[in-house]
Amino acid sequence: MQEGIGQRLVWQGDMCVAMKDVMCRRAADLEQALLEVSLLRELDGAGSCIPKCLGHSVHHLQDGSSVVRFAMTRLQGVPLEDFLSGKPCLATDSACVLRRGIEITRQLVMQLGQALSSVNKRVWHRDVNPRNVLISDMQSGLGFDAAHSAVENVRFGLIDFGLAVDSRTWSSKWSSSSIAGDCRYWPASSWLMSFHGAHVLRQHHCLLQQYETKLDSYALGVLALELLCGCLMQCQSSELGAGWQLLLAAFTSFHSDMHRWNQEVNSVFSTGGNPQILRQKYQQEGVAMKVQRHAAAVSKCLRVCFQNAAEPRLGNLLRVLAELLDERSFLTALGAVDAVSSEKASQLVATRSLAPSVTHMRSCHLMPSRPTERPLPLYRAATVHASASPALFSLRSRVV
Repeated sequence: MQEGIGQRLVWQGDMCVAMKDVMCRRAADLEQALLEVSLLRELDGAGSCIPKCLGHSVHHLQDGSSVVRFAMTRLQGVPLEDFLSGKPCLATDSACVLRRGIEITRQLVMQLGQALSSVNKRVWHRDVNPRNVLISDMQSGLGFDAAHSAVENVRFGLIDFGLAVDSRTWSSKWSSSSIAGDCRYWPASSWLMSFHGAHVLRQHHCLLQQYETKLDSYALGVLALELLCGCLMQCQSSELGAGWQLLLAAFTSFHSDMHRWNQEVNSVFSTGGNPQILRQKYQQEGVAMKVQRHAAAVSKCLRVCFQNAAEPRLGNLLRVLAELLDERSFLTALGAVDAVSSEKASQLVATRSLAPSVTHMRSCHLMPSRPTERPLPLYRAATVHASASPALFSLRSRVV
């Protein structure tokens, strides 16, 4: 198994360089580490959103293992996970909090979507999560300050390609490859593959396509959803319309279950537990089906909010997030960037199958669909209360 055995910062003149050492005990681990090196060289920073590889060396040890050491440019900022559980925004106007949150979320989709559109031509990252996404203030070069940084200065970066796989050959290799990444950002297809196997995943066409081509875009959608719902948590509930409240409720349930399952999986492997017992438990509970149901419920709420959005930029963002979470969608990372960056209402033409056949629907869904409900208003007239806001985007302390 490939192991990260050390990361540190080294100054070369005025440049701060990140050094990474990877222990490779098998030939496959060495191949994986060299894939990361070649990818970073090939992408050359991808618009400053990912590190550049400045050089590497391979050290072969007497026991047959190897250590790959490579130097990279250091991206500015702090892990998005720190920001999500960080200090409060000082804005006392819920409308202001919401506007800032919406714009930060738009920037996340535009910047990381653009980076992923370049990355995915070569690899699937497979580990897009808040620890591997950095957020910074372009002007200060430090972490983005939720209370003081100007929204237009927010910058995002993507790091750690240690679990990446070649996107050009993945469709022929996925069935014999290990599951990877943070369980909280796994789509239903990953849970189906992990706890039911490739033979079951092949029976569900849309989920198979999701596993082959959309692991990164789905994770991007969940990250963006966390940011958006984090700002909703700071707003006075009396000032949110029924549409927003339903979205927040659906996300809270989704977020809570994903963290609980992630903790159970991590506990089994960190304590040397029996994975087969967990496998049987999750098969019986239908966890893959529940993940799909959660994603469908959130997507439905996002579309309700989209239908009632007064501003095109907000409507485009909500529609894109709904599509990123939908395994039937054909929306690419670049398509998401184009739609979210538009100042006009985007139609997202032909991004998903709107009227699939009965057979197609059965291959997409692990559970029966629910009837569409009447659209609900986004906003409710209310007096804005000038009270102190809770911690900005403190999802982990409020939901888990």
